[in-house]
Amino acid sequence: MLIRAAKMLDRRCEGVAGGTFHSFGNIILRKYASALGFNPGFAILDRVDAEALISILRKEKGLVTKQ
Repeated sequence: MLIRAAKMLDRRCEGVAGGTFHSFGNIILRKYASALGFNPGFAILDRVDAEALISILRKEKGLVTKQ
């Protein structure tokens, strides 16, 4: 996106940080992770990953029921 803007306008666009909402958020979170008390190598889980993790934890803790 920024490369296309730089081609249409000028090189000032090359110094701008940008991208999709999620990719830009990911870059900013990783850049400032230490200041927030997080390890910069943290994992981001989507809904499917989070549900799978909860399922694993429930099984490990014996919280799985047939209901």
